Amino acid sequence: MTAVAFKRCSQCGREFDEAFFRRNLVLDASSTRHRHPICIGCEQSARDEQKRKDRWPAKIRDVTRRHAAKHGLSVQILTDDYGWVFDRMLHEAQHVYANGCQYCGEPFAAMGHGLTDLTLDIFDPVLPPYYPANIRWVCATCNREKSRTPPNQWAAKLACWAKWEHQPAKPHWSDIVQQQKLNLI
Repeated sequence: MTAVAFKRCSQCGREFDEAFFRRNLVLDASSTRHRHPICIGCEQSARDEQKRKDRWPAKIRDVTRRHAAKHGLSVQILTDDYGWVFDRMLHEAQHVYANGCQYCGEPFAAMGHGLTDLTLDIFDPVLPPYYPANIRWVCATCNREKSRTPPNQWAAKLACWAKWEHQPAKPHWSDIVQQQKLNLI
């Protein structure tokens, strides 16, 4: 039986089995003596932190790039001529994410897919994509539901949804019959 070799992480200072440290690629792959100085846990934490830090800017850049391609424009033209300014978009996207979808009001935290749930809707698809006049940050569900619906029809649909959510449902006829049978017993 071989003894387990332990190593101290240079970042967190904790001691772990050598297997919790990545091998140096320069050396022979079968070697266990030469390992990275930082444990896998600290490496993963650093990557996760960097990902969290970059998530919002990456979202704005990706959305801008996709919409520029969709409209056959360069990112520069979308930014300069249509008002898709990075800092403003970032601020407004974070505000909407914290306060809920502009169409349904559902909190993004309750949706469960993180920033994937936050999408950009071109409010009136026949008009140019001026930001923010013709652009809305909304949830993916509402954006899919709206699709290319004209603004007046979409407004009517939203009004019906609001009415449906706040109005108690009328009982179904079978429920009424069942209740009458119970009252006779």
